[in-house]
Amino acid sequence: MKFYLGVTGFFVFMIYTSCGLDPDTVQIFISYDSRETEGCLREIPYDQITNEALLTWRFEDNNLELYINLDTHCSASFKDSVRISNNNITIFLQDTVSQTSDCGCIYREIFYLTVSGYEEANLKCFFKPYKAPDYKTVIDKLLKLTPLP
Repeated sequence: MKFYLGVTGFFVFMIYTSCGLDPDTVQIFISYDSRETEGCLREIPYDQITNEALLTWRFEDNNLELYINLDTHCSASFKDSVRISNNNITIFLQDTVSQTSDCGCIYREIFYLTVSGYEEANLKCFFKPYKAPDYKTVIDKLLKLTPLP
């Protein structure tokens, strides 16, 4: 039994060594964990809808929380897509409702990500309102990921 454990340990060491991986090296990655919809935070007059977004965010213990507030019509239903490449985070939000209402609303979508080894991340968010032909950029921001004191 000790022989097999020793051989296994040797092979693990060889894999780390041959791949240039140091067990004490911090891994560098960003991963998308989940999304939460808080729904309509408050109603706004229909004529004040801009289909724009406001970003607030929080980073603590490798956890990045993105709070995206969008103003659009009251019956919005969102579909999302998240793409990550190195330290670039791209979020696509699309309103998929089949019929709009006569009121406006500010919605909050929360995205949860895990970030390790990066000091900053580039965030872009694109939104496609109901019946719009294309996505439009609603957020383009560099996030400084410094740990809280």
